[in-house]
Amino acid sequence: MATYKKKVKKIRYIFEYALIITIYYLVRFLPLRILFLLSDVIGTMLFLIPSIKKLCCANLRIPFPEKSEREIRNIAKSSMQNITKTPLELFWFPGRQDYLYKITNFNKEYVRQITKTSLEKGGFMWLSAHLGNWELAAFNASYPDIPVA
Repeated sequence: MATYKKKVKKIRYIFEYALIITIYYLVRFLPLRILFLLSDVIGTMLFLIPSIKKLCCANLRIPFPEKSEREIRNIAKSSMQNITKTPLELFWFPGRQDYLYKITNFNKEYVRQITKTSLEKGGFMWLSAHLGNWELAAFNASYPDIPVA
């Protein structure tokens, strides 16, 4: 019985791997705008699953008791859209460094200011909101050649 379960699990892993690789290569061919639209549709569909919707909204009511139910639902839906957008972006961007620099590029005045602050104060703290791609934010943080910990 145990060997049967191991075989089934191994087959499942192979199918999961094949699915992820297929999605990876399909995503690579999409224009970025279409990818964002697709991720919003998938995120919205996930949000409409009752158990996910209930959990997301319950978690948001804790830090935001003053928000209306409508605001909570909108934030939760945006969060689910972002959760689907991040891995799809990570599939899309490899090999497209020029485009990545273009969309994450700081303006020169901003780079000058954070460089000055870092040198004068011995560093600075960079904060990123929960909505957005944290991995791209980290890539962007290393762009001005200021050490990031």
